[in-house]
Amino acid sequence: MSSIWAKNGVCIGDAFSVALRRARSTLLVAALVGTSTGCSGGVDPSSEAESVSASDEALSPTSCAGVAADQTFSGKIDPAFVSPRTYNNCTKGYVVDLNNILSTYTGAGSGGCSNALMAVAYADTTLTEVDCPNYEVRAIFYHKVGSSWVVMSDQDTFGTYFGGHCVLNVAQEGMIAGDSYRIAGTARDPNGNTRKISFETDKPMFCH
Repeated sequence: MSSIWAKNGVCIGDAFSVALRRARSTLLVAALVGTSTGCSGGVDPSSEAESVSASDEALSPTSCAGVAADQTFSGKIDPAFVSPRTYNNCTKGYVVDLNNILSTYTGAGSGGCSNALMAVAYADTTLTEVDCPNYEVRAIFYHKVGSSWVVMSDQDTFGTYFGGHCVLNVAQEGMIAGDSYRIAGTARDPNGNTRKISFETDKPMFCH
């Protein structure tokens, strides 16, 4: 497994090592940082238009809102949870519910450091520089409003190889303490086969 996060605009090591999570500064999933950092999971727009159909044909905000979750957590997802390699909820998706998120996993960071995040990342065998751009992660993030799952965002990214690692993750911020959330995620190889993905909540960071 090889995922990269961005720290102060620079891509750095394993997303789920405890040391990195506790020491990070200005931590954002690479897909949220933007291309100026050299960390984004984007690809050439013409190739993305063709490749994105692999997950689009499987997941939809409507279908994944109406299914039973594969796993349910209370308060947090920490440490990260890794899915099996084969899954098929709402068609090749893996669905995780997080009920009553703890206040410690919500809110803004300080001193230029990261806000609280819910993150989804590729968590399977290490990808080479050649293979990395052909793999995809997609996640639909939901917020429970009343009895309904309301989409917060629908994010899709392809791998970018940087510093000997494959950047392949997405994240959502803006959670409210005590509320419930759903993530429908998938990782795909170039043939459309599912791959393991990790789900995690990260606390905001307070830097001085």
